[in-house]
Amino acid sequence: MVSETDSSHIVKAGSLNIHYHEVGAGQPLIMLHGAGPGASAWSNFNQNVEAFAARFHCFLVDMPQYGKSDKVVIPGGRLTFLAAFLRDFMDAVDLRQAHFVGNSMGGQAAIKLAIDSPERVDKLVVIGS
Repeated sequence: MVSETDSSHIVKAGSLNIHYHEVGAGQPLIMLHGAGPGASAWSNFNQNVEAFAARFHCFLVDMPQYGKSDKVVIPGGRLTFLAAFLRDFMDAVDLRQAHFVGNSMGGQAAIKLAIDSPERVDKLVVIGS
């Protein structure tokens, strides 16, 4: 059973403190939550993370302004900011490329990353994005 507490980490991604959960082994899979009130990676994916972790090295990321990550004012376009943040996060955890599962806004951010930096995205699954 995946523990919320034991899988919890903070990393400096660019200038931001970003909270994430890390579980599993295999190819890297970044899981991005939606934008609903109180949303976090854990709240969006805790029910199915064990199934993913059986096959993938999962990173459940609290995006800026959500969960336990820094609450910041986003200058300019949100999706451009989030794509840049995702590159910074990947660099901080030493990932050159990853698969992505994105729910709602998380899917939009992953799509924007794929547009801006296609070499960073292997496979992409989006839900209601």
